[in-house]
Amino acid sequence: MQENPLLRVKNLKKYFPLKEGLFSRSGRIVHAVDGVSFDVFPGEILGLVGESGCGKTTVGRMILRLISPTEGEISFNGEDLLAISGKMLQKLRQEIQIIFQDPYASLNPRMKIGKILEEPLVIHRKGNSVERRNEVERLLSVVGLPIDSLNRYPHEFSGGQRQRIGIARALALKPKLIVADEPVSSLDVSIQAQVINLLGDLKTQYRLSILFIAHDLNMVRHISNRVAVMYLGRIVEIGHADDVFKHPLHPYTQALLAAMPIPDPRQKKDRPILEGDLPSPIELPKGCRFHSRCPKRMPICETVDPTLEEIERDHQTACLLYH
Repeated sequence: MQENPLLRVKNLKKYFPLKEGLFSRSGRIVHAVDGVSFDVFPGEILGLVGESGCGKTTVGRMILRLISPTEGEISFNGEDLLAISGKMLQKLRQEIQIIFQDPYASLNPRMKIGKILEEPLVIHRKGNSVERRNEVERLLSVVGLPIDSLNRYPHEFSGGQRQRIGIARALALKPKLIVADEPVSSLDVSIQAQVINLLGDLKTQYRLSILFIAHDLNMVRHISNRVAVMYLGRIVEIGHADDVFKHPLHPYTQALLAAMPIPDPRQKKDRPILEGDLPSPIELPKGCRFHSRCPKRMPICETVDPTLEEIERDHQTACLLYH
């Protein structure tokens, strides 16, 4: 019997009003996220992928309560995340943490690493000064950094080391869920694999749940248990990672996978060509949002907007080819 989800997102929407001038609104809106639903289970990594501008980072920020949704539901460990505030929200923030995309901008350059890692413990009143110092040293050891790092400043570290510090900070309060927002996109390729392997080890060691937001499909395939593919504010396919990568159902997912680099230059494969440009999130196309670029489109795709349906066991897609 499958466990109850740790995180449940249902019909999540975020619309931003479009401004014409400095203070006036035009009445038009940007459909950044437009009806997203998914679950994240205990000890699971869910990869959320898609082109830049598809809304995946906005989803992460709404889960963290950094921005408020226009509509929808978010429940964490059975509790309505959108209905709480004040001290209850502060307490819940201990269980949901974030790893930022840019390790250079996410660390205070004026604070030593020891103070950066101790700060969340101080804010949430965890232990005395000696206990906090011991915990900071333990966190540095967990992410593979020497103990003397705590007396150094962020500028003294490489990008990969800074991201390890960001991961250590996210672990400080022993969270149940981490939102990793493009955590390796700003790192050198040689360092990316090290950080990805570290996250995988920490997931196993602490039974962490991770929402891994990325556009690099190779990274997502390596680390994720399940994968959700977003296009223009919606999830168009979701399933177990092996199923999505070996047998993609949606034409958009197929095009993304076909565009992945091939290690062997002598190997050739047919690549579905995406026609046209990405539609505007302000003026969404009628029918299927992908139909203007889809190589498999049918006349019905121009008028009917498909919903996510289970086509294979635990494998859903929003495509009229299967309905």
